[in-house]
Amino acid sequence: MKEIEKNALNDVLRTIMIINNKIEEIIEIQKQQELAISYLRGMIAGSESE
Repeated sequence: MKEIEKNALNDVLRTIMIINNKIEEIIEIQKQQELAISYLRGMIAGSESE
């Protein structure tokens, strides 16, 4: 394999790793948003029943 091909492959693999990390971050943020929404819905439901 030529050096330029190795460099290109390494760049592609590095990019895939970065994308995977960002996807993991997005999933974590979505989980936190879902928790916040559930909490707020509970707060609203509790205040409406008073």
